[in-house]
Amino acid sequence: MNTIKESKGLTASVNVRSSDSAATFPPVIAKLFEPKPPFKFLEPVDYPIEQRRTKIVKGVGGLLDLVKKYNEEVPYTVTEGNQQRQQRLKQEKRKLEAEKLQRDLAAWNPEKDLNMIGDASRTIFVARLDYNSTEVDLQNSLGVFGEIDRIRVVRDVNTDKSKGYGFVVFKQPDDARTAYRNSSSLKINNRPVLVDIERGRTVKNWKPRRLGGGLGGRHYTKRQIEKLTRQAPRYDRYPPPERYSTSSNRGAYRGGAGSGGFRSHGGGGREGQGNFRSSDQRDNRRGGWNGQRRY
Repeated sequence: MNTIKESKGLTASVNVRSSDSAATFPPVIAKLFEPKPPFKFLEPVDYPIEQRRTKIVKGVGGLLDLVKKYNEEVPYTVTEGNQQRQQRLKQEKRKLEAEKLQRDLAAWNPEKDLNMIGDASRTIFVARLDYNSTEVDLQNSLGVFGEIDRIRVVRDVNTDKSKGYGFVVFKQPDDARTAYRNSSSLKINNRPVLVDIERGRTVKNWKPRRLGGGLGGRHYTKRQIEKLTRQAPRYDRYPPPERYSTSSNRGAYRGGAGSGGFRSHGGGGREGQGNFRSSDQRDNRRGGWNGQRRY
C-alpha cells in the first residue's frame, strides 16, 4: 500500500495493489509503484566484529640459537661504504700530494737550474701573462726600460703551452730596477701583468707557489676573502645614548626645553636649551601664552 500526497496541500490516500495497479493507472504511472529488486548478496571482506582481534605476539627467545648458529657458519666481514671509500681516497690523495711536494722541495734548487741564465740582480719576473703572449710581446712592452739580454716564457715540457709567467734579463741592473718600479700599471696584450724581482736566487729560503710558498693568488681574491673574514663592527664600544631625564620638564624627540632628545644638554637644540622656548617665555605670536598655563 502506497500513499500519494498531492502538491496542492490536500492529502489523499490511494490504495494501490500490485494486482490491479495496471487497471487503475496507466502503464507509465503503474511502473513507478512496482517493488524494487532485492539487494545482491556480497561476501563480507573483513572478519565479523565479534571475531576481530590482533595477532598473537610471541617472544624471540627461541630464535637466539639460530642466530648463533648463523654467525658461526657465516662469519662477519667488514665492508667499505661509499662515504668511507671517499674519505679513504681523499686521504690517499693528500698523502701522495704531500710525498710529491717533499720530493719536489728536495729537488728544487734555483742555483743549479740550467734554464736560469744571467745575473739575478738583472732579472725581473713577469706574471699573469696571457697564454698567447710570446717573447716578442715582452720585448715590445719592456724594451722601453732598457736593453734586454734574454727573455724566457716558461712553457710546459710536454704540451709546450705557456704557464702564464716569464723572466726578462736586462743588461744593466739599473734598467731592471727601473722596469720593476715603473710597471705597476703595465699591460701586455690588453691584460694587466705583475712585475716583480726574481726572488728564487735573491731571497733566502724562498719557495715558489707550487711548492707551498709564493705571495699567494690574485689580489681580488684576497680582497674577497678579507671581506668575508672581516670582523663585524661592534656597537658596544661607545656608551649608549643618555635616556630621557626623570624630571617633569622633558625634552622632545628632536630636543625640547628639558634634557631629552639626542643631546644631554637640553635636547637637540643649543646646549642648555631646547629648540623651543620654555612655557614662561612663549608669546602670543604663535598662539601661545605669556606667563599662563593651559590645563
